[in-house]
Amino acid sequence: MVPASAGAKTKRQVETGPVGISISAETCSKLPAGTEITGAGTQTSITWTTRRGRRTSVTNSTVATGTATDQAGNQSTWVYSNQFSVTNSRANRKRFRGSMVDYFALSGATPLSNGFLARYRTDLGEFFRIKPVNAFGDPFDFSAGKARCDPL
Repeated sequence: MVPASAGAKTKRQVETGPVGISISAETCSKLPAGTEITGAGTQTSITWTTRRGRRTSVTNSTVATGTATDQAGNQSTWVYSNQFSVTNSRANRKRFRGSMVDYFALSGATPLSNGFLARYRTDLGEFFRIKPVNAFGDPFDFSAGKARCDPL
C-alpha cells in the first residue's frame, strides 16, 4: 500500500505582525449604545499548502491577542482565532471549498464573545463565501459578507 501523502509536497509559511481591532455599537448589536472599542495586538498566521497531482489543499491557523480600550478609557484584553481548511477540485483548480472556524473574545469592562463554524469557498484572493453551519454572538453578516461583532 502507498500512503495517502505519497507524492505530496507541502510548503509552510509563517507570518507574524501587528494587528488592530475596532468594534462599535453601530455595527455590533451585542455592544451597549455608544460603545467604541479600539485595540492592538500581535497576530500569527501559519499556512500549510499541499500539492498532490492536480489538487491543492490549504490549511491556515491564525491566532491574535492584544489589549483594547473603550470610549471611557476602560482596558480590556482580547483573543482571536481563525482556522480554515480548503481543497480545490480537478475540474476547477482556482476555486477552493472547505470549512472555517472563527472565534473572538473580549474580556474586561465590556465583555464580548462570538464565533462561527461555516462552509467556506474561496479563490484565496478576492472571492469568498461563508455559509454558516452554526454561529453565536452576531459575528458576521453572512449575506453581505461584512463583519459585525468580529473585528478581524
